Amino acid sequence: MTTTSWPAWGTTVSVTALDPGVQRAAVRLVHDCLATAEKAAYPGHPGSQVHRLLRRGGRLRRPSSLLAGLVAASVEGSRYSGGLLDATVGNTTWRLSHGPRPTSGIGAGCGGGTATSPRPAPGFDRIRFDAHGLAVPTGLLLDLSATAKAVLATAAATFAAERLGTGVLVDLGGDVAADGPVPRGGWPILVGTADGDGGPDQVMLPPAAALATSRGTHAVDPRTGLAAPRHWASVSVLDGDLVLAKSLALAAHVVGPQAPDWLTGYRVPVRLERLDGAVVRLGGWPAGASAPTRPVPRLRVPHAA
Repeated sequence: MTTTSWPAWGTTVSVTALDPGVQRAAVRLVHDCLATAEKAAYPGHPGSQVHRLLRRGGRLRRPSSLLAGLVAASVEGSRYSGGLLDATVGNTTWRLSHGPRPTSGIGAGCGGGTATSPRPAPGFDRIRFDAHGLAVPTGLLLDLSATAKAVLATAAATFAAERLGTGVLVDLGGDVAADGPVPRGGWPILVGTADGDGGPDQVMLPPAAALATSRGTHAVDPRTGLAAPRHWASVSVLDGDLVLAKSLALAAHVVGPQAPDWLTGYRVPVRLERLDGAVVRLGGWPAGASAPTRPVPRLRVPHAA
């Protein structure tokens, strides 16, 4: 098997086809899916619909079905995490990644504040999303990236696998999903760093399972509007629903040192690696990986012809 990688969504995407003969076609299909999605919801794309919300006073009359689906997934991720994952921290995540944007209309009162006056995120109850359109507080930049990457990795893997009739694995910055036939024993994936306790773990990803790994580089605590202090080098979660797995992995960085106790209640396989390399394994990691225990919604991503 051959893996092809390239930059997308501010990270690295990698694609592996079970049949090497369709590797180039799989890469093209996944690339088209992600390029289309960037125009809808990637904060780093100045022409994306989330930036159009800023320019139109916080209202978008006809959001695309793709953006609507990604907003819905973000709301679901917030529910999964008990509100510790919140797309209305977009002003703060932008400032942490790119610095202030004085011409964008982003101000101290719009979630995250400034470097000297952080404020709690407005929260999803400030978003209006109905048949009339999508509306957010004026000047608020939504950051859907966390759950969007999980949705898109799943959708792209499914789309490519169905079109090509073979197994396809997509890794979008640590959000790993696959569809179609799998190699004997599962897709082999290394999780963790060489400096970790005993080195990285090898996970054999079974059918209908997904893996999310978050390093918490720009994790924001929505309760304070501040960057979450780093306690973990990485948090990895296995589940059938990649949005759930990613929501828990990222929220664990917000929870901090109490994350193992918090995650235990979700009863999913988890690997937490401390900054000093010590590893905490929960939920039967990684042998506890299994098929999803709940229906997993699938989002169709429009693609270029």
